[in-house]
Amino acid sequence: MIVVTAGALAETFVIQGGKAAGKILTPASPSPEIKFAADELVAHLQKMTGARLEVAADPGGAVPAGSIRLVVAPNASRITQRDGGEQSFVIDQKGTGVSIEGQSDLAVLYGAYEYLSDLGVRWFAPGDLGTHLPARASIALDGQHKEVHPGFRTRYLWISGNADWHHDARTPEALANGVRDSVVWRVRNRLQVSYRPHAKVKTPEFPLSLISMYDSFGHNVQIVLKSTKASIEKEPERYPLVTKADGTKQRSVKGQICFTNRKNIDAGVAWALDYFDKNPDMLTASFSLQDTGGVCECDECTKANGGVNPAEHCDRLVWGFMNEVSRRIAEKRPDRGIAFFSSYGATEGPPAGTKAEGHIVGVTCHVDHNNHDLDDASDPVIQLYLQEIAALKATGAEALAYDYMSYPASLQPLALMRNVQTYHRLGFAGYTCEVMACSPQHVMVNWVQAQLAWNPNRDPRQLLEEYCQTYFGAAGADVLAVVDAIEASARKIPKVTLSGYGGSQEMLTDEVIAVCRQRFEQAAGKVTGIHAERLTQFRETIELYSRLAQAYRALYVALDDRTETRQKEAVAAFDTAQAYWNEHDLARFISPQVVPGWIERVKKTAVAIPVINPAPQKALVDADDATLRRELFAMDKVPDKLDNLVFLPKEWKFRIDLHRQGEAEGWMQPGFDDARWTSLGYGFFDDQGFQRYEGTFWYRTAFDAPALPKAERVFMRIGALDDDGRIYVNGRLAHVRVHLHGSDWMRSFEFDVTDFIKPGERNVVAICGRNDYGKGGLWKPVAIYTR
Repeated sequence: MIVVTAGALAETFVIQGGKAAGKILTPASPSPEIKFAADELVAHLQKMTGARLEVAADPGGAVPAGSIRLVVAPNASRITQRDGGEQSFVIDQKGTGVSIEGQSDLAVLYGAYEYLSDLGVRWFAPGDLGTHLPARASIALDGQHKEVHPGFRTRYLWISGNADWHHDARTPEALANGVRDSVVWRVRNRLQVSYRPHAKVKTPEFPLSLISMYDSFGHNVQIVLKSTKASIEKEPERYPLVTKADGTKQRSVKGQICFTNRKNIDAGVAWALDYFDKNPDMLTASFSLQDTGGVCECDECTKANGGVNPAEHCDRLVWGFMNEVSRRIAEKRPDRGIAFFSSYGATEGPPAGTKAEGHIVGVTCHVDHNNHDLDDASDPVIQLYLQEIAALKATGAEALAYDYMSYPASLQPLALMRNVQTYHRLGFAGYTCEVMACSPQHVMVNWVQAQLAWNPNRDPRQLLEEYCQTYFGAAGADVLAVVDAIEASARKIPKVTLSGYGGSQEMLTDEVIAVCRQRFEQAAGKVTGIHAERLTQFRETIELYSRLAQAYRALYVALDDRTETRQKEAVAAFDTAQAYWNEHDLARFISPQVVPGWIERVKKTAVAIPVINPAPQKALVDADDATLRRELFAMDKVPDKLDNLVFLPKEWKFRIDLHRQGEAEGWMQPGFDDARWTSLGYGFFDDQGFQRYEGTFWYRTAFDAPALPKAERVFMRIGALDDDGRIYVNGRLAHVRVHLHGSDWMRSFEFDVTDFIKPGERNVVAICGRNDYGKGGLWKPVAIYTR
């Protein structure tokens, strides 16, 4: 929130005609944050005007004419505020000087950046190249009183993985500088940071403390075991009891904890209280589940989960544990609480009627469909996510958003920018985004996210336009046209989940690449100097990703065609992308992980196209009738009786649908010729010769249905489909399967086909599937039966 009141404008200058009129005043013994604020003001104002303001000890009293005072408010609380109040500040220019008064040392630093931002300074990207400094001969007081409160308490865009994945690591100095520039960029844009030295990084010299987080929410519920040095040999009952692949159960050191074990609950409370003693600024301690499965299925946990197997749905169990830990913490520390991923993987949100006890922060993770806006009423996955948010808010808990950027294999759709405002409108206390790739295009999105996290009342489109017009100068309109062309293409994709190579090649079609190249060619002659250098980096980024997209596309064509010519074209395409990377030294500003993680690794598939191996998954090899039924009813109870059960063939015809033309061309029709399609068994297509394919795919089969009782309904059940699917029976759409829940890829489902099946005749079943992440395909049996 920003409140501005104007006063009588006095002709008072901080800098006039390139000469300093006053000084920068700090306490006699300034904190690192205030000292850094003074240094930043000196450096930026000098670069803008040529004048260097002296830093001096504050004499007190009225602000001397033309001076800038940096001071913590005398009534400032030393305790972290749940509303983020300790990050608030006032900039007063109604008198003879400028007073930047913060509710904390960090708030004073934020106030200095707000003041510079009001003067037109922008930190569009890390480093000097990314800083915009308007030239000014004079800087006068604006006569206003400005009160600023951050839009979110938590504003955290963190770069995941190791530092050398995303910064130039060819020398220790380059890596340290890259890390430093990235961290300082975040501070300048009033984001929070949590920098800790890494073994691979020569620790950069930072002039201030770089731990400004107040909420902790990482995957760490096993801390309740580690904090007491538990061992599975001595205390197996504290570890999760999980079902193994063969159906037996055993305690495991992997996965989660036993959530009903009293020692675990006691240990969790004790660890959190100790954590707050050691970290007095933190509002929450993290109890998020580990980033794996393995939820405890013991009798007590199942009972606490309302009798539902926790391996299938564990929210009641998890919320029971979190509520008890939070309530007991509140007894000793009523001002502190816990945070955990309430919508992620195994957890989907609180059961109806749940009330949060103590202080709980539920972190909602938006993993899927991140090419669509959160207000997209037509997207069922997003609508479910909004329902999970509403359920969380209904408990009385606070909410913190967690978004994800794309992998280094792909550019970033722009929906993440617009979603920041939606989270604020929904009453979220914090906004977080895991940045999994660094490039000028990703940083552009990050900059808009940062501005909206600080002030959600701004317009995302206007911010994007400001970025293009200011950062690229006369080339801005062309860059914006490129960005818009890519975004329009991204929004046509059915869904983007983290966006790997499949999402990249669908986003950057040959037509979009042609538009980008044309606009960049037009832009190149319009700018010189720093604008030209920025344009070159952005242009080279889009060109690299375009060549990667073409390489992925060539690989998919080779997987479909399986000729030596297509295979060689795919290898050559990856070599072209690698050569472009080397020629333009792109490790300077694009995640170096692109080369080993995406170019070299994916190229291996092109070099040795996998042999077609139509083998079923291991569980189905020589499977007896009981095993087939269990696989058919995956994650569901097998009925004691199944009438007229008929399994469909174990092998289906398969084809990738690179350009999503299958439905338009009638690939589902009974008479369609699939003779040249590949035969695959039940199992992931990646394991049968189509490694790394992400996108739309098709399965087809034909079977003879027996004569079926007319009085009964006929159902078809699919044991598992990874991920989404449109199922056609005899050319007609019989069912649409949307992957809504995290475990749906391994969950069986049924649907009524009474009106589609032809008893006693030949029937054709076709599945138009979609896989956007990891392995995919029809990997468990399909059957029909009556009821």
